[in-house]
Amino acid sequence: MKYFDIKSMCYVILVIVLTSCAAFSTPPKEMSRSIDFQSDGTIEIVAHNGIVKVVGWDQSEVKVTAQAYDDPDHQPRADDALKATAINFRKSDEHLIVTVENSIYDSDEYSEGLLDGILAYTGNVKNPELVYQVHVPNESRCNVLVKKGAIQFVDVLGRVDATVDVGFINASISDNTENVLQTRGANCSLSAQYAAGRWVQF
Repeated sequence: MKYFDIKSMCYVILVIVLTSCAAFSTPPKEMSRSIDFQSDGTIEIVAHNGIVKVVGWDQSEVKVTAQAYDDPDHQPRADDALKATAINFRKSDEHLIVTVENSIYDSDEYSEGLLDGILAYTGNVKNPELVYQVHVPNESRCNVLVKKGAIQFVDVLGRVDATVDVGFINASISDNTENVLQTRGANCSLSAQYAAGRWVQF
């Protein structure tokens, strides 16, 4: 197996573990921004590293919340992660571009040292986990791009398109937990829409 493939696989495993652990960790530190946006528009979300969770809701508003998780003994490190985070909007009538950036986790030190990061984590070095939760009008069309990390769609009824260079993507509906789409690995993508009780892929 090529070294790149080994790194990709290890990173995917790490992201899955961290995503699972987030639900059981102490409450995160948060910062958020919001903007009014029509329900039938197109939303493009761009992130470099991290987990992007896109959640559909019944409001004509897009709300982005950055959440930094950390060990209780290291909460200032989570604060530092949030201070390094920028959430930006660029809007036209029917199109909204959301960019999320973090000067710490988007740096080469973190984005290129995949195996070092895995070894540090398994050695109980508690780095904050950065999650971007994006609430969108549930009928919106969403296009999400992440370089390294994960994309999760929950209760988004419009068409979803997602691309991750290294990581995983999944899409689910709260009241239909048996019908879940998921893909993972290097250069993975997903295009689908939920209709008539099931996901239709394009």
